[in-house]
Amino acid sequence: MVNPERAAIRGARGALRAALAPLARASGFRVHHPERVPPVGPWIVCCNHAAFIDTVWLHLGLPVDLAVFGGHPRLFRTRSRRALMALGNVRRVDDEAGFSRAIARRLDAGRPALVYPEGGRNPAGLGPFQSWAATASLAHRAPLVPSYLWGTSEGQPGPVGLFVGHPLHPLQSSDDPESLTGRLRGAIEALAQEASR
Repeated sequence: MVNPERAAIRGARGALRAALAPLARASGFRVHHPERVPPVGPWIVCCNHAAFIDTVWLHLGLPVDLAVFGGHPRLFRTRSRRALMALGNVRRVDDEAGFSRAIARRLDAGRPALVYPEGGRNPAGLGPFQSWAATASLAHRAPLVPSYLWGTSEGQPGPVGLFVGHPLHPLQSSDDPESLTGRLRGAIEALAQEASR
């Protein structure tokens, strides 16, 4: 049975995306290497996070209905904030165990997820990475899709651009969460270098 409230939120999300897309194109926003986004199956896009608007750019740039895993509890304290998080499809995450349970439901349903591996915003550049996304990738055999948003960090002139990397498939024999996180960071750093040229 379809949940009417969820259906209304999805409809509002689609309408907002349709309204913002022409404005994004007019601003010069561009997705680089969109062909690298997997066409089907569960996957986890992992992107740098410098500004609150990053989630909007990712929703506009990727041709799928993303669920964002990593909303800090403070973002859900008021009714208006909860409505805004629902519109952005941002899921509340209190701790790693809660993150693992929530993203498992999404990936087991064959649907994509968005994770900011820094675990928060870093306006000045890339911060340390958590291994939560890599752990979920290994547990569910879901590739990580490294991505980099140029133009939302301090000192980066516009226009905003989304750079998509090649999917990182977890290797059964040699990957653990730390090594896969290292591969992910290296891929995102390479995209940052490409974006700066």
